[in-house]
Amino acid sequence: MKFRRQRGGMTFNQQRRTFFGNLAGAAIAAAWPGFVFAETPGSGVVFLRPNDSGYGEHTYLFNKCIVKRPALVAVCMNEEGVRTSVMRARTEGLPVAIKGGGHSFEGFSLNDSGFVIDLSMMASQQLGVNNRYVVEPACRLMQIYENLVPQGRLLSAGSCGMVGIAGLTLGGGYGLFSRQHGLACDSLRRLRIVDGRGELHEVSEGSELFRACRGGGNGNFGVVTQLQFDTIAAPEQLWRHLFKVQDIDAKRANECAKMWFDITKQLPNSAFSAFVLNHKTLTILVTNSAAETSPELTAALERLENISDKRFPDLKEELLRGIRRYYGKLAPLYFKNASAGFYGGYDDIGAVAQELFEQVIATPGLLYQINTMGGAIADRDDGTHTAYAHRRANYLSEIQSYWGNPKDEPRLRKAVGTFEIRLRDNGIHDHYCNYPDLAYKDWPAAYYGEAGYQRLRKVKAQYDPDNIFSYAQSVRA
Repeated sequence: MKFRRQRGGMTFNQQRRTFFGNLAGAAIAAAWPGFVFAETPGSGVVFLRPNDSGYGEHTYLFNKCIVKRPALVAVCMNEEGVRTSVMRARTEGLPVAIKGGGHSFEGFSLNDSGFVIDLSMMASQQLGVNNRYVVEPACRLMQIYENLVPQGRLLSAGSCGMVGIAGLTLGGGYGLFSRQHGLACDSLRRLRIVDGRGELHEVSEGSELFRACRGGGNGNFGVVTQLQFDTIAAPEQLWRHLFKVQDIDAKRANECAKMWFDITKQLPNSAFSAFVLNHKTLTILVTNSAAETSPELTAALERLENISDKRFPDLKEELLRGIRRYYGKLAPLYFKNASAGFYGGYDDIGAVAQELFEQVIATPGLLYQINTMGGAIADRDDGTHTAYAHRRANYLSEIQSYWGNPKDEPRLRKAVGTFEIRLRDNGIHDHYCNYPDLAYKDWPAAYYGEAGYQRLRKVKAQYDPDNIFSYAQSVRA
């Protein structure tokens, strides 16, 4: 989840019209039981090689730094196309990457000289009986919100508009509403998945495969073709409370961080907060979906005002308009982002916090963001029903860097690496699998916990024993 002001280019409405126009022709897969979708004629898949027209369109990633050249891309239109693709990949003996939204920080949704199953054309969605929401894997978050909210429903998911729903959910999926309603994977009730043998499974509660797909990472066990979620009644509004400190130094940033960690302990579950240090500017965001501001939230906001230079006027907006503020960039960009760890509180980074803040302040283009977790995230599961391993963490952080000039890339990549080493050397080892980094040497334990990873390996051995779904940090059978 990132909060970046969008500058230049098309207006939001222009981008929105273009985006939905580009997706208008997307094919719709076979029906989920109880729901009726259009049928797609033919085999349901188009295979593309590097010299074929359309190959480039289906091999771009949101991270423009990553360019890979798979030997074969299977553009799937429906579930049968996915099964055909898996069987062909087995025949050709190629490792398979799965591309939905294409937002993997490290480009795990593509490969070099391998086989890519591209699901970008599978983006249908429908709200059905009992407000159950059925969606195909590449449907983007902004499509979901633009469809559900006008119908009075909401999916507790992320905020970045162009992220695909399957990848987000398979890794956990948190956002503005998670402290009140849990992660995206907590709302998942059923899914359909094609395994490494090309066999189709429809799984739900009680299946070990279903548990593994709720927080056990992306592209590990098969190709998810449909997901079914519970939805919640959409609140009517979203509040924004915004605070700034300009031209900050590391000492004051550290003092503000101490206070922010303490203040956010008291937030009601309807509220979310982010602490964002971007070079010399500190931004503190609080959102709240409750109809009225509670005494607890009022007290927290007053304390945040006391530690900031400026408090912007509180803003209450209709829900969809409020959510749109956090869609972020809609077009690919150059960046190097990664998890900066899960924290229980300030004490987890206290020994190194001021040093971290010094580095960010001294490095234009570097951004350190800490988000509130806890609430319903901690309460929803003890590991029995989902593979998400970090329920007890109250905060999740991310180190981010962005550049337009290629000359800045080496400097910022080095800065991210130095930042990560400082965290690791000071005991930060738990990370979010949706914010991966190839530099994490003990990534299985970092993402899933050691025992959790071994449990996922058993699922892998059952459903993908030949390890055809393979990338640098995929679960190994």
